[in-house]
Amino acid sequence: MPPKSKKPKPKLSTQQQQELREAFELFDVDGSGVIDEHELKLAFKQLGFEARKNDIQKMIKIADEDNDGALNFAEFCDLMAPNLREKNTIPEANQGFDLIAGRAAKHGVEGAKNDGKIRYEDLKQIAKEMLAFNGEDLSEEDIKAMLKEADQGESDEVQGDGVVERDEFITVVRKAGLID
Repeated sequence: MPPKSKKPKPKLSTQQQQELREAFELFDVDGSGVIDEHELKLAFKQLGFEARKNDIQKMIKIADEDNDGALNFAEFCDLMAPNLREKNTIPEANQGFDLIAGRAAKHGVEGAKNDGKIRYEDLKQIAKEMLAFNGEDLSEEDIKAMLKEADQGESDEVQGDGVVERDEFITVVRKAGLID
């Protein structure tokens, strides 16, 4: 088999390397130091993805530089690195908040407010857009649960006012590990 083309390897932060190491060790079910086709398929299944055998084979073939039919840690990192992303910054989280807050009013939903807060109607509008875009359907219960989860102050005390203010949104995004 001809040698694989050498692409520049992405630079990974120490945290990303640690996260990939943990994932690698989890997926390397038999502790052999490599992830074979069966283990990679199992990993995808555990993550809730159905990957066909030929898709798994293609992934391994792409990253398997030593052509042994399995992925060692370095090859696993090469495969996964393009899918990793640095954490968002506070300004990016604020942009996310601004995209959601008042979204329903901006789309002409009757009775919706554009007052710099995220309301039920805004989340319902996002759910409607998600359904149209990718077929993902959020139930009324899901939307209410998201609102309740986010409707809190810095001290985790639920405010219960039915709206998510900017500081509450930043707190939720931080707890989710999306920003530092």
